[in-house]
Amino acid sequence: MRPLCRPHEGLDKAQSRVTYLLACIETPSYVHAPVPKRTYVTNAAAHQGSRSFCLMDIESFYPSCREEKVLAFFQHRMRCSPDVAVILARLCCDKGSLPQGSPSSPILSYWAYSEMWDAIFNIAKEAGNVFTLYIDDLTVSGQVVLKSTIWKVQKEIHKHGLAIKVGKTRWIVNKPAGVTGAIVGPEGLRLPNRQHQKLSAAQSDFSKPGGNRKKKTNVLRGRQAQASQIMNHPATVRDGNSH
Repeated sequence: MRPLCRPHEGLDKAQSRVTYLLACIETPSYVHAPVPKRTYVTNAAAHQGSRSFCLMDIESFYPSCREEKVLAFFQHRMRCSPDVAVILARLCCDKGSLPQGSPSSPILSYWAYSEMWDAIFNIAKEAGNVFTLYIDDLTVSGQVVLKSTIWKVQKEIHKHGLAIKVGKTRWIVNKPAGVTGAIVGPEGLRLPNRQHQKLSAAQSDFSKPGGNRKKKTNVLRGRQAQASQIMNHPATVRDGNSH
């Protein structure tokens, strides 16, 4: 459970406008959220063919994204005047950090720490690995992922005042890996078993008479739409073949 800090209507409009304008700026290919036309599926597909994976999360991500980093982004990267930078940072932050539930927090969590993310990308690249970022989910993969590489990644994160959730760090070697909701294997992507089960359960419930038909329809359509994002991706394996 994560506490939400939803903005009121007027503030929501201001933050949504900031979000829209920042979304117009091109981001590196390793960033998969929140980026138009990139999803959790494209994030997973970037690791197709890898045999070794290290999956990490940032500890208390939004509360750890400090307002001074957001302020520095607006003032130095966007070249806003100091007074405008302060106003924008205060509009988008709450109690000194990015609030959970704000429309601008996801994109600002990238831009405020873009120097760090770029450094991590270069660490992985120099090691012959692939790095992707999905909000606060970091994935490093390749034929071999060395512990020394991940140590450098964690050192870079710590340098910027953040930390990795040690208990949630996962190493997966020579077997399919669950990466942001999709299964990645040497041949390509697959739909996770739990999604197959949820889709089957929704179809079974929909076929039964009675109950709230509108709710059943919405649940089934939601499960179908979620599954189709993976099943319709070019990297997804069907009947043992990659298409």
